[in-house]
Amino acid sequence: MAIHHRSWVLISTALAVFTGGASTAAFAAEPGAEGVLEEVTVSATRRGSINLQETPLAVTAITADQINRIVPRDVSELAAMVPNFSASRITAFNAASFAMRGAGQTDIIVYLEPPVAVLVDDFVVPSVQTQLLDTFDIESVEVLRGPQGTLFGKNTTGGAVVLRTKRPSLIESDGQVKFGFGSFGRKEAMAAFDLPLIEDKFALRFVGGTTRTDGFYRLGASYGPTRSVLPVFTGLTGMGTGERAGGQDVVNGRIKALWQVTDSFSALAQFEVLRDRSDAVPSVNDTPAEPGCVPVFLGGPMVANGCTFLWNSHGFTRDAGDPINVAASTNRNDAGLKMGRGQKIDVQGAYLNMQWDINDALTLYSITGQRNQDSRLPNTYTGEVGPVSLFDATRDDDRKTFQQEFRLNYKGDRSSWVFGAFYSDDDTKYCV
Repeated sequence: MAIHHRSWVLISTALAVFTGGASTAAFAAEPGAEGVLEEVTVSATRRGSINLQETPLAVTAITADQINRIVPRDVSELAAMVPNFSASRITAFNAASFAMRGAGQTDIIVYLEPPVAVLVDDFVVPSVQTQLLDTFDIESVEVLRGPQGTLFGKNTTGGAVVLRTKRPSLIESDGQVKFGFGSFGRKEAMAAFDLPLIEDKFALRFVGGTTRTDGFYRLGASYGPTRSVLPVFTGLTGMGTGERAGGQDVVNGRIKALWQVTDSFSALAQFEVLRDRSDAVPSVNDTPAEPGCVPVFLGGPMVANGCTFLWNSHGFTRDAGDPINVAASTNRNDAGLKMGRGQKIDVQGAYLNMQWDINDALTLYSITGQRNQDSRLPNTYTGEVGPVSLFDATRDDDRKTFQQEFRLNYKGDRSSWVFGAFYSDDDTKYCV
């Protein structure tokens, strides 16, 4: 099946008279200067950078220094710093589930669009499967709570998470390297390098990282003795291998080129790649045990005496012990599932952000992006292993997204406004 969504959005003129406002985040302390506060600016109003304290929106700003202090594994762990914002992983998938003020999404159904938008350098990331971004290359995060449809589009009934990545340095060469080790075989390495080729004019930035873990689940589920109307499938028992599962294997990289054409015009081009070969996330059978469940065979049809749940009547029930240690995955490789190879997510993206300061009051922005994502997400949904696959499935999609935005900002002494247009073409083919 294919979904082709194309939309034009004309952003209505937003006019503001500077009367001040209240935000939900205070200034950040300047490192090394006790008692001195650093001014924090945000772009939440889309009218250029303004003082956070003067922003008339419910916005929390997180700076690069704050990110470095808490060392989050991905964007979801920043939720602890933001009121009315929760972030987690969708059950059985390494996908984001962001919620604000009770509005969120807990599934990865392709044609459902999340109510919390995620923007990276003004490009809307359309798939929850790749919204759990690493924070290594993040310069700042702005979390806007409440509907943001006026300035950020229709899929922002809950709010928006706006991320800015670090730009190449036009002045000096600089490098960063980060290594991490943790439980369950966690190993990660990240590096970034700035290379100014023409001082104050042109520079490159290379960013790359890899994360690998063994997973914290164990395939310890057991089954049987099985019961079936077919004698060949009756009386069987068995259990999983006990090996770890649910591990990650992710590699990503970005190349950025910043060209300061003139003092008033600049262009930032980026190319992004991501390769995810993480394990298919296992599941756990949570069917309550029914000691009195005894199926009786009457010629052909099976009558289950004392059985409330279908799985119990066939000999597949909840295992005792810690659910983490009795997870299951059939690791089937037939019927196009390829579960033994884990999931597969490939992303390639190209983006161009341009800014032209026409004069002291007018600024024109252009944001262009093309992002292709291919996903293969096989899973065992019933939390069981056995001679017969009770329910295995794979969710596969090929998504191609093109976006173009133009925005004209005016900032005067007494008022400001923004006028713009946004075009999005999202073409998704999927098979379940």
